Amino acid sequence: MKTLLIRSVSGLVYASILTIALLLDKLAFSIVILIIGSLTVLEFQKLIGHFSVLPLVILAMILYFDYAQLLQMPNVEEILVIVVILVNFALIRFLFQNRTLELRQELKLLLSLLYIIAPCYLLVTTARISSELSELLSLAILVLIWVNDSVAFLIGKTFGKRKLFKSISPKKTLEGSLGGLLLTLVVAYIAHNFQSSYGLVETLLIALSVSIFATIGDLIQSKFKRLANVKDSGKIIPGHGGMYDRLDSTLFSIPFVYLLLFIF
Repeated sequence: MKTLLIRSVSGLVYASILTIALLLDKLAFSIVILIIGSLTVLEFQKLIGHFSVLPLVILAMILYFDYAQLLQMPNVEEILVIVVILVNFALIRFLFQNRTLELRQELKLLLSLLYIIAPCYLLVTTARISSELSELLSLAILVLIWVNDSVAFLIGKTFGKRKLFKSISPKKTLEGSLGGLLLTLVVAYIAHNFQSSYGLVETLLIALSVSIFATIGDLIQSKFKRLANVKDSGKIIPGHGGMYDRLDSTLFSIPFVYLLLFIF
């Protein structure tokens, strides 16, 4: 009970910081993403045995250029989304392989950029997809991810019996994942009644994508931790672990959600 309380409070603080920054203005949200993105990539690099400050520099530069409206290349986000999704599919394949991640240092750097840094940038630019919803669209996506993760954890801990992927994440259950999926769809259905930019089918498909890829993202992060023989990626968030532990599902799912939003 004490652990659950600590986890709930720290999760609420984390969500509140992101929400306030997002609704405040673009600069505040960009600064918050810069901080949590930098912490995440440092934790990830530690897991894969690689260190470089270049991802931090690149994240700071692209967020600044985006805020100052200096990134005027047409379709840059759409091209980036396709590249990141291809990398994510490679990670899904890696999830089912019984071997370590054998990459040269240059490829580990590239993985840090495309798996961590690029989704951070996409998270900031999601608000531009819909002029009507703007920041509320980004917030809605984050809320769906948080609902999926939180409900999956609570239902899995209370009623979970069947392991979803025992060799990678012994605590994640099928019951928890299905519960998270169901509640995510319910929240999306309710949210649909307060906006007109997307139809009901489109809204539910977005929610379905959020739930599926958020769960896969969590499993992929669990594999990286298992290969590194650690329980958590860090200790910065009480009850959760590191920033990568908290952001894994968001970073993995946002490119797929972004693509659906753009198509719709």
